Amino acid sequence: MIWEQQYSREKFLEFLHNKLYFERYAAPKPRYDDGKVSLLELGTVTTNDGKRLLVHEAIIDKGINIARNRAGLRNLVAKEIDAIVEEGAIASFHTSGRENWRLSFLAKEYIAKEGGIEMQETSTTRYTYLLGPGVQTRTAGDRLSQLDRTLALSGIKKIFSVEPLNKEFYEGLSKWYQEAKDKIYFPSGNGEAPEQNESTNLIRLVTRILFIWFLKEKDLIGQDLFDREKIDKIIHYEKESSYYKAILQNLFFATLNNKMGKRRFARKETQIAHMESKIYYEYGKNSQNPLFKISDSKAMKLFSDIPFLNGGLFECLDDATAPPTPPRGQASGWLL
Repeated sequence: MIWEQQYSREKFLEFLHNKLYFERYAAPKPRYDDGKVSLLELGTVTTNDGKRLLVHEAIIDKGINIARNRAGLRNLVAKEIDAIVEEGAIASFHTSGRENWRLSFLAKEYIAKEGGIEMQETSTTRYTYLLGPGVQTRTAGDRLSQLDRTLALSGIKKIFSVEPLNKEFYEGLSKWYQEAKDKIYFPSGNGEAPEQNESTNLIRLVTRILFIWFLKEKDLIGQDLFDREKIDKIIHYEKESSYYKAILQNLFFATLNNKMGKRRFARKETQIAHMESKIYYEYGKNSQNPLFKISDSKAMKLFSDIPFLNGGLFECLDDATAPPTPPRGQASGWLL
């Protein structure tokens, strides 16, 4: 699908033509150009309830990060919508030569207030998708495939909204949690029996994973750490708990819980090698169980731009003297 590819105006407009009542202009109409952003009007979409949406294309300067500037890019088009009498817009944003692009939907809503009718625009974060090679586009593709000519403006808005996705996400998370309880195991932590703290440990693990996913979405953690194809090339994925140990454990404790100037690989000659393996980077070329296929310096570079978080969420709570709990069920490693 076009969502997995670099932006193409022709493919984008063909998609709109096949899905909606789209009228393409004979030639694009220039709407705005300040040297950094060139905004073109390509046509109009008419919804099933008679509302008209402008179709825009914004060509963005290479100095602007499309992945991070969704609010600023959206607001640019919003100003143009305010200047004309239309119900909203569908806007694509791309940079020449760059793979990622963004698709946004904006709509005006009119709400009755005591003093009269008040216009309310869609929120910045609810109606935009980042697309292109290397981006997770399955959700966007599934949602956008539901567009069709029978939809009113409210139906198009619902397709772009993330609210149904949130419900689906949390239902999936709950199901994963129930399954995970019988498949993973933990070290004894602060001296407690494993059966007494398993639920707490699992919730802590889920919270950490959700938080780093949020950081990834904010581009504070590189996408490569979550790309299976790329990870396969840099760690021995077939080994037990390899992804957790090499990537997540090093991310949690040696990176997010360690100031940038203090980050390094653990020293094997110390008497507290077990705890150092959590406080500092582990599983490099010189470790007893090397998981990285790349050099220690290249492994550290994977985490070099990630900020230090002084909040306690990523503090290592393992008991340095306690051995890992024996596996049970289908567990494939110990996690905390």
